Amino acid sequence: MADKPKGSPAHTPPPVLQRVPRPPAPGAPAGPPAARPGAPSAGPPAPPGGPPASPAGVSAGSPPGAGRPAAPGAPAPAVPVPGRGLPAPEVTAAAAIAAGLPHEGPLAKDSPLHLYYLATAAQAAGRLTVGSERGGYALTFKKGVVEHAASTFRQDDLGTFLVKRGVVGEAQLSQAQEARGKFGGDLVSALVGLRLIDPAATFQVLQEHGAGLVWRALAADGGTWRWEPGMAPPPSSFPLGSRWGMLCDAVRRLDAPGVQKRLGGRAGRVATRVGGRIDVNDLKLTSHEVRVCALFDGVRTIEEIASAQPAEADLVRRMALLLAESELLAFGAERPGAAAPRPAAAAAPP
Repeated sequence: MADKPKGSPAHTPPPVLQRVPRPPAPGAPAGPPAARPGAPSAGPPAPPGGPPASPAGVSAGSPPGAGRPAAPGAPAPAVPVPGRGLPAPEVTAAAAIAAGLPHEGPLAKDSPLHLYYLATAAQAAGRLTVGSERGGYALTFKKGVVEHAASTFRQDDLGTFLVKRGVVGEAQLSQAQEARGKFGGDLVSALVGLRLIDPAATFQVLQEHGAGLVWRALAADGGTWRWEPGMAPPPSSFPLGSRWGMLCDAVRRLDAPGVQKRLGGRAGRVATRVGGRIDVNDLKLTSHEVRVCALFDGVRTIEEIASAQPAEADLVRRMALLLAESELLAFGAERPGAAAPRPAAAAAPP
């Protein structure tokens, strides 16, 4: 090898600069260095024997076929909506009436007695319609008090009732019927507007008819119900009775088989007095009824109490039904071998 000329500088290669990764912070997990901003990521390699890596922009949890071009004319894939597929929360009769929302349902689930209680306890304003294909009743509430009652049954016709009671004659009734369209369709408003009756003198007769419709409406068995909030009663309307007194009277007027039918399987369950939207003293019960209500001790079933008090068995069942529909009586699990209710003889309501 020839020697390098003297005086010439030695030739050395330039230094190579390498990027030294920043040491991890104390306590940070060890791992590969983060990619530079803006650099494309090739994605993690597929494990040996495992599935191939997902294409760019497709996550591991994407549905099959994601990332592939859609076939011509194929519908666009549905975008999942949060909450879709979950059942909508059920709106109960109590929540709808208290919130002033229209609602409807079968009477087999919510009885007329319970619906009346809900409207009265909420001091609601609106119209409650109960009935079936054969006919029905409409009760209009104002601040929780029924101020107007109507029926589609011919035997409940107000005009016929007033003629039978001698309040008006046939000719006067025909005159009012022809003019009732000018008074919003209300017969009483037409009779008063035409000065065919004196409201003060006929108050008790009109109240008697209206209260009878309320009792029959609350005794309805089967069919459907509908609540229409905000429906106002006619101008000639007035309170048809005490708000809780009418509920109690409706239960008192039910025949014995009707009481047992409405109690159903609850008669074989342990009954316990509970607090509700109202107090039991609001019902204005008689002293006898109050004493019977004290028998619900949370230990015995309704039928066990009725069997122990044979002379008051019917009243025990009536008070159980009244408190149950007023949310003042709770029922435990059905007791095996509980005494079945004895069939009661039908009795005509007073």
